[in-house]
Amino acid sequence: MVGDALLLALLLLAPVRDSACLRMTKVKIPSPVQAGTRVMLSCFFDLAWGERVYIVNWYRNGKEFYRFSPSESPSIQTFSRPGIFVDTFASNMTTVVLRSVPLNSAGRYRCEIATEAPSYVTVHGQRYMSVVDLPSEGPKIAGARDLYRIGEPVSINCTSARSRPAASLTWYINGEQADPSLVEDYPIHRHMDGLETSKISLKFGCGTATSDTAVVSRSRVLQTCVFPVFYTVAVEDWT
Repeated sequence: MVGDALLLALLLLAPVRDSACLRMTKVKIPSPVQAGTRVMLSCFFDLAWGERVYIVNWYRNGKEFYRFSPSESPSIQTFSRPGIFVDTFASNMTTVVLRSVPLNSAGRYRCEIATEAPSYVTVHGQRYMSVVDLPSEGPKIAGARDLYRIGEPVSINCTSARSRPAASLTWYINGEQADPSLVEDYPIHRHMDGLETSKISLKFGCGTATSDTAVVSRSRVLQTCVFPVFYTVAVEDWT
């Protein structure tokens, strides 16, 4: 027991380096990932003949949450951390499986592998994993009427569904992006559960912002909501 503790202390103090006896070949940490999904973190390596793995450690933001020790029984040990739920039945020496990742599981993940005596070589790899939560539906347009008189002011709001990060909203009029002077961005609203809502408005006088001044009822206002990385939705409204 004392010998194992001493060996672990020596490994922690030893410089992290690559060598002919142990080489990190690939670290797979997906990003971004969808909240609520199952995520696999993998750390692959090559060992020289005669070398054996002493321990594999996984950390998030510098705090250990998973340890694999081939010579111990059980070989897997987990440490409670907020937002991390390890599926120990699906995890092994090279892969850690996280169940139903929440938003607060985001962070910098690091894998460390160490060999047994006498080499005591340690290698590592790391990457930041972000967690997103996509909106459950498209954005909503409010305030538009079916018919406007020439010169009558138009004021329309567009609000996104809850997501993380907040959706990026853009107004288009007749297929062209609206002049920035007609658009007002509201502060992002942050909900208690960590999700966010975006809102923008479009204000103009009919016949001034549209190409058709004779028949205002045929002027088309196209609103597009773009969610970073994954999500694009277009919502059309005729005014």
